[in-house]
Amino acid sequence: MSISIVTLDQINQAKAFVLHNQWTTISLIQRRLKLGYQAAIQTITTLQSDGVLIPQSRGSWWWVADAYQKPELFVRLARSKSVLNFAFACRKLTTDTSSHPVASKGFSVIAPTELYDVIRRTVITECLPEQAPCNLENYVTSVLKCLQNLGYCLDFPSTDIELLEWLARDTCYKNIHNQFKMGFEMGSHRVVTKDFPENLKNGIMICGINYGYSDKDETKDAQGSIQEAEPLSFFSDATVNNSRYRARILTWLASWGIHLETQPGKEGVLERSFWQTNWLDTQSRSISSHEKVDLNALVNDADSILDLIAQRQPSLIILIGTDLIEALNDIRLRERVETILGPRPGKATEIFAATTNSGGTRFKMRVQSFKNASIICLPHTATIGLTNEQVASFELPAEIKEKFLR
Repeated sequence: MSISIVTLDQINQAKAFVLHNQWTTISLIQRRLKLGYQAAIQTITTLQSDGVLIPQSRGSWWWVADAYQKPELFVRLARSKSVLNFAFACRKLTTDTSSHPVASKGFSVIAPTELYDVIRRTVITECLPEQAPCNLENYVTSVLKCLQNLGYCLDFPSTDIELLEWLARDTCYKNIHNQFKMGFEMGSHRVVTKDFPENLKNGIMICGINYGYSDKDETKDAQGSIQEAEPLSFFSDATVNNSRYRARILTWLASWGIHLETQPGKEGVLERSFWQTNWLDTQSRSISSHEKVDLNALVNDADSILDLIAQRQPSLIILIGTDLIEALNDIRLRERVETILGPRPGKATEIFAATTNSGGTRFKMRVQSFKNASIICLPHTATIGLTNEQVASFELPAEIKEKFLR
């Protein structure tokens, strides 16, 4: 018999939220109800069992059941799908300048139909460089931002921007709009850096546990305010994604002699080879907030991240969080991991810091080299008592250094 970790009151709050919002994800339930990961899953499972929610796209997001759907949902869907069609048409225009009736048909939801070609060409010229993002959800979000800069689609609340992203993922799975999807990577896992030829294959992957969620984010969500999509760029670009997490990783890399350019326009092959994601697509205040994401959660939700690794084939994977290498080596994932990374070379090698902290703890880095990729696993950047000097004292094996300085 399973033990409930959510109360009836929390279930009712969640039901009220999803009936209002008309759709949900694990991350949305976590944030709105301030629940941990496992509690959010149990809440959604309960609502699904009660006939309130219907799983979509491999069970990664949920619609409300037909009996609970409001007319406004179809208005929101029509608007989001129009943006999707328009984004696909923009991408297609780079190789084919002919008209796309499927896209233009619903364009009136966005702007006057007679402006379709003008706005489409403006978006491509001003907002989408030659190296358009290959990750579909990031690409669609960037098109939405371009439209907003032109004065259209300004009434997208933050939850509907997320809806647009999930619809983009679902579009990939179901292969709808087949005529427009050429050139897109078909994985659904979120990547928060721009795609470059250097990181789409044999790149350097930075992988954390899940996404942060600040007090500021919570306030914006509660107010239903529009959440601006930050432009995608190379990993070390100081003008975007300027988090303490990223800053500390750059400090650690620099302490090993790996100095990355931070100013746009100065990036080179090394900077473009990095790409950033997280094992889970969920959000939390910290790695231990409300309810810690444990090994079972990482193993149970590994399909998406493993799909992404198989797709992009990184040569070096930097895991930020000690549980991540445990999950990667878990017997439940071993066959799948070896299919992607090659034969497991045995247990990871432990490399200890030269000094202990004030509490006597000697932190360690773990290194493991599969046939197709090398793994570095570091403590999480938010680990209490961990100093930059201790990380600097980790001795990188020569074969790992070579992958950085290729």
